[in-house]
Amino acid sequence: MHSANETTNKLIMLFVFDKMEIPLVEDTVVDICSVTNEWIPQMECRILIHDLLESDLLCSIVAPNQDMLYAITAAGRECLAHFFIRIPASLRDHVSEFVSENRMMYRRKQEYLPDYFKNADG
Repeated sequence: MHSANETTNKLIMLFVFDKMEIPLVEDTVVDICSVTNEWIPQMECRILIHDLLESDLLCSIVAPNQDMLYAITAAGRECLAHFFIRIPASLRDHVSEFVSENRMMYRRKQEYLPDYFKNADG
């Protein structure tokens, strides 16, 4: 049995994925939802990702030389469309504003992977 708070947190996470419009690594989701904004408790955040995967509301994407990526599915968008009203309007506005201001920063963080090698001169 799910608590109302857990359901709201799942909807918040789906809303973040929907607004970001790009697949995200788990650490990025935790950073956005828990560390930077405290929308979802950090301990719960990682669990919710896996719950949403099991429910087919998120899908995983294997990317070469990168951590597992997660993206919202069509079923996730449909679920969000039906129940997004359960997310307080002020929080929806805050999420939308945060995402519009920070989307490119998170995208660059995920796309630019460091590659270290030793130069000939050491």
